[in-house]
Amino acid sequence: MKINKITMITCAIITLFSGLAVFFCDNELIQSIFDGLFTGFIASLVISIIGYFHERNIILEKTDSNIKSLYINMMVLSKIIGNILPQIHKAASMEPLPFKNISGLSELSVGFSEKMDLGLFSPIWKRGKLARIYSELIEFQQVLYNIKNISVNLQTQTMEFTIKSLELQNAQMRGIQPSPTEFEYIAELKNLINIRTAKLHEYVTGQALELEKIAKSFYGYKNRKCPWEMIKANLMVQVEDIV
Repeated sequence: MKINKITMITCAIITLFSGLAVFFCDNELIQSIFDGLFTGFIASLVISIIGYFHERNIILEKTDSNIKSLYINMMVLSKIIGNILPQIHKAASMEPLPFKNISGLSELSVGFSEKMDLGLFSPIWKRGKLARIYSELIEFQQVLYNIKNISVNLQTQTMEFTIKSLELQNAQMRGIQPSPTEFEYIAELKNLINIRTAKLHEYVTGQALELEKIAKSFYGYKNRKCPWEMIKANLMVQVEDIV
């Protein structure tokens, strides 16, 4: 897309100057040369314009498909985290809780964003509405990486809690009484997991709302006949089916 944009701008400039030269030049030989340039670059300009908008439409369609999947995934992630929050404080082991699924879903969100090919989008008018939308989507990628990193670290902590809990249980079964410090460490770790899970839930829920704002702007630009509210209603049905 960027190459076609550069080619399009270059050809437009050369076409303009060669056209002016043909119009104002009195020398037939020079006029003939510029006439050839004008004709050749007109053809190149048309080809580059077609190529640019073809690539633009491909990226728009990729965004259309993946922004829907991303929104569904974010809402499912928010609901799953919300569902496990009340279970953490009474859990003897974190293994039955779906922290691995949370980590997998957060990684899936990054995948949906990467499939949009946001880095390939190169607008002609950088202050236009579509340019702002893609700028926001690119910034949102960092949010998704943050969620992924937090989820992975949280999963690691839950695994540590499960291992430590099993070690204490095995020690007690062998008649070895663990020290109070070890019990305190387990309690503090569980409390930390609970706090971090609550914060992650708040963060994911808030960022899902931010994604919704971007999606609303995107569909307001791309497809005014089918507004975001209609699309969202269909997506939420899929979210409820998944959860």
